[in-house]
Amino acid sequence: MGAVEAAGAVEAAEIACAVICAVAGLPSPPSTPPPLPCTWSSEAHATAVAHPPIHPSIYPSIHSSSASGSLHPAEAEDWEVLREAQPLAARLTCGWACATLLTVHVGMLEKRRQYGAAVDLLELLLSSPYLPRRRGQWWSRLVIDRDHLGGNQKARPSLLLDALSDAHATAADLLDLSRRAHKLTASMSHAQIQSLPCLPTEPPTVTVGARALRRGGGGRVLYVPLSDEGGAAACHVETLVLEEYAACGSWRGMHAETGVHSALFALLMWPVLFGEGPREAFTSRFQQAPHDLHLDGGEFASARKQPLAGRLAELRAMPGAQIAAEVLISHTEHRGTRCVGISWGR
Repeated sequence: MGAVEAAGAVEAAEIACAVICAVAGLPSPPSTPPPLPCTWSSEAHATAVAHPPIHPSIYPSIHSSSASGSLHPAEAEDWEVLREAQPLAARLTCGWACATLLTVHVGMLEKRRQYGAAVDLLELLLSSPYLPRRRGQWWSRLVIDRDHLGGNQKARPSLLLDALSDAHATAADLLDLSRRAHKLTASMSHAQIQSLPCLPTEPPTVTVGARALRRGGGGRVLYVPLSDEGGAAACHVETLVLEEYAACGSWRGMHAETGVHSALFALLMWPVLFGEGPREAFTSRFQQAPHDLHLDGGEFASARKQPLAGRLAELRAMPGAQIAAEVLISHTEHRGTRCVGISWGR
């Protein structure tokens, strides 16, 4: 990262810190750090001198007693009502945008191994009301970064128990946090151990033998079967697994990630996707999906309970052949129209 880019990132993070502190009722961050040193090359591009560290003074010290939980009047008015009634509008508020910026900035700090500054930002984010569905991710990063710091900064069982009690953490985040918490049972009380969620049974695994060749396109690793000495059959891991199952005579498949499921959902739920919904869900004729489809709080389904339930009831009552016919009809009728989850050329 060049010095100009780094300085811009620092300035943006400083502004975001100040805004978050203002709207969440937290102490104001310290004064602006000195500018990063830079040199100018013959191409007139600014480059950083040995990647100077991001100055730590832009990060406020967060203490448990400082998080009052009250919002600044400039943004606090009807915040909870706004978030419940108009989730799209809530995501356009200043605090929400700044929390998004700081989440990205945490990743930058972690890449530079500035874990102390990352911990300060994560604690600041967890003290704010914004991006509730990111809270599980923030808790996980906080635990990992504290472990990197070590010593008295190392993550303690109480931190993991607080994370597990967060109602906004997703199932995937809770599973990761639960696994970490179970590793610390030796330092927990009996009551704390009893409060931990049970871990799911690990699924069966199949091991495929192969050699890795680090010459894949786009940074991906290619693999070759152990029997292939010359590497002529190099392929990605997905193809390797499919060939293994095909050789065993079990079944044949295709690598599509979630493409098949997404396409079926779009084709079968087209009237629900582009039918009636919240007024702010569509702001342009050229959208490929309603704005609330990818919100992580279930807003899309909540705003369309009746049409979703009705369409699902229709599909449940159909035999397989009729569902296949519905897919073909929708595909023929809408082919070429941009829609999320569908690649018409596939």
